[in-house]
Amino acid sequence: MKKFFETLGIISLMICSFWYTDKTASVMKEKDDIMVAIKKAEEKEIIDINEAIITNDTIIPGVHTSQIDENKSYNKMKEIGYFDNSFLIYKNVNPKILLEQNYDKYIISGNKKKNNISFLFKIHQNTTIHDVKRILTILNKKRIKSDFFVDGYFLEENNDLMYDIIRNGHQLQNLSYKEDYTNPSFLWLDAVLKKLNHQKVGYCYLENKDKKTLNICSTYKNHVIIPNLVLEHHALATIKKNVKPGNLISIKVNSQMIDELPIIIDYIKSRGYKITLLKEHLKE
Repeated sequence: MKKFFETLGIISLMICSFWYTDKTASVMKEKDDIMVAIKKAEEKEIIDINEAIITNDTIIPGVHTSQIDENKSYNKMKEIGYFDNSFLIYKNVNPKILLEQNYDKYIISGNKKKNNISFLFKIHQNTTIHDVKRILTILNKKRIKSDFFVDGYFLEENNDLMYDIIRNGHQLQNLSYKEDYTNPSFLWLDAVLKKLNHQKVGYCYLENKDKKTLNICSTYKNHVIIPNLVLEHHALATIKKNVKPGNLISIKVNSQMIDELPIIIDYIKSRGYKITLLKEHLKE
């Protein structure tokens, strides 16, 4: 029994010794001139973690930010023996609330701090191939990538055109069949579009809240977009009056809108905004 307690005592002393050594090293590290300088550099930077905004059943995504990784920066500078700003190492800090945790919320805007805007072209069953090709020509000439919310009937009848959209770097999203997400063929369309886009997450489209659609789309990992700007008539005038960062701009295809599209793109760019795909605009 005596030997047992002696052994236990030795083990306890060893544990305390390791703890004390580690504690001492940590204290010394905190007082090291390099670490002190790193902490001062960190204080000068504005750490702005922009969290998602949830209001009842709607969400505006947050954005990640970068901040100094103290330990990695310290270890790097210890190798050279002095503090140097150019050796600061940064890490990404993600928002606490993520879109992937909130499929049951309507996305009503992108994050304004990203200065992005997205075009959402609505392709219905009766949309003409000619109009879609005109839009593609304009977007490609202006080097703009956009999302096309396509009706299932249109997709079935125009496979080659759908592949053209994908090949040109745009994305196809789910308008279901006649915008009825209760249609059983929605699931088939959802699988096809995700395969074409090489993505696990998709998007559904509404202009007004609909709980049934939200439940269906969220069940199959689709975010529901409610655009905060809809263009149909007098598109250019509407843009000039209402455009702002974070806009999810629904564009209802017609000849007048297509005529104005190049000017609309130029105007948005002149305001300093970037027109991006939804997956980039909403990336956290």
